[in-house]
Amino acid sequence: MKHLKKLFFPFLIIFLFIIVDLILIFLSNVILKVDLSFTDFSSIYSILVINIKSIIAAILAFVLMYRHQLKRWYKMNVGTLNSIKRRDVFTGILFPFIGITITIISLKLFSQIELNQAFPKLSDLLLLGLVCVLVSIKEEILCRGYVLRELMKSYSNKYIPLFICSFGFMALHCFNPNLSILGIINLFLAGLVLGISYVYTKNLIYPIFLHFSWNFSQMFYGFNVSGLKMPTSFFKIDYISSNDFLTGGEFGLEGGLIGIILNLILIYISYVLYHKNRRVKIISDDLKIPNISFDQ
Repeated sequence: MKHLKKLFFPFLIIFLFIIVDLILIFLSNVILKVDLSFTDFSSIYSILVINIKSIIAAILAFVLMYRHQLKRWYKMNVGTLNSIKRRDVFTGILFPFIGITITIISLKLFSQIELNQAFPKLSDLLLLGLVCVLVSIKEEILCRGYVLRELMKSYSNKYIPLFICSFGFMALHCFNPNLSILGIINLFLAGLVLGISYVYTKNLIYPIFLHFSWNFSQMFYGFNVSGLKMPTSFFKIDYISSNDFLTGGEFGLEGGLIGIILNLILIYISYVLYHKNRRVKIISDDLKIPNISFDQ
């Protein structure tokens, strides 16, 4: 049972998050007479409301798990403003944007797509950016800031927790529409991309900004993101050829061979950056979590 506890206990916060999220939906229906269970992605405002509700649920779940240790957790996973490295911010933003931009240029040159400007409202693009910020913060707090951190306490080999957490990250997105086999592979690889720096630094700045840039860059150019079609983008993509194996089709870049190549490149870059530049931990990571016994 101890082995099962080591494996499954870190994922407890995911189930807690789902429960809190459902409670918020119920309360909003009963008290405010507002339905927050909708999955309407036709409006940027509905997407924003969905994600605000989700991040509130994530924060509440996290408060329930760590209780009075939030300040300590923040210093361990983020650091102080003075300790945040500009390199983490810039590289996290630049690498996905450059990779996806090169992809767009290549697809255009090889007559795979037509790219037309969509002329969106500036306010819609800003709201889209805010949605990406909320999604990246929520998923990194849950998946890397808690699940991966707790798994790393149970395994001496840091790569075992990384692979387990990446599998869990993949599972969280398996109910997204238009999912394919290549999409499943890409989601797992994305978990490795976002977690590889954390196993060396235990810091969320780089994965948060990388996650944000990866999602926003796809939305900016008009790709679907993990199977979800966004209501606005700076460009509109029209596929000339129906080569879904290459481009990912309705799932977006994460559903095709291009996504696999980009993820593998990002894994290598992140590994080189952080494996060879390990940071000294500022604070011990001995956070106390609820002691739940699985023994009979």
